[in-house]
Amino acid sequence: MTFFSIYLFRLFLNNFANVKTYNHFKKLIQIYFK
Repeated sequence: MTFFSIYLFRLFLNNFANVKTYNHFKKLIQIYFK
């Protein structure tokens, strides 16, 4: 889980400037942790 979290965090940082990607990332987080 730790590796997966780091991967998502890096992906989030890499795409932080992209609003669409950020919103998509937020949706994935909400779905994954529900």
